[in-house]
Amino acid sequence: MKRLTLMVVIALGGVLAFAPQAPAAEKTSDAQAEAKGAARRERRKQVAQDLNLTKEQKAKLKPILQEEAQKVKELRKDSSLARAEKLEKVKEIQQDVRAKAKTILTAEQWEKWEKIRKEAQGRRRLK
Repeated sequence: MKRLTLMVVIALGGVLAFAPQAPAAEKTSDAQAEAKGAARRERRKQVAQDLNLTKEQKAKLKPILQEEAQKVKELRKDSSLARAEKLEKVKEIQQDVRAKAKTILTAEQWEKWEKIRKEAQGRRRLK
């Protein structure tokens, strides 16, 4: 009987020892996601300033970028695709966004946008 009680206490202790960590991990994940979101919003704001976008251009680009973000988010959650397939689909999504953005931006803005995009790609590869 003592052995059984001891085993139950040890098992219960093990379960309780790990239980408090789950919410902390979720909070950290939420905090990281919020920090990434804030950084992304700040980069977009900086790009808008660098390109000197008009209010009209911002209004036209916003739904395009939101749609891109949603598609990429859904794609990341899709566990049926291999990593290479996901990367290919992301490239297709980005090409679609670029084609739509090109119709909204002036030639000068487009050149700056492409330069900014290529610089960002270079930084990501270095990480």
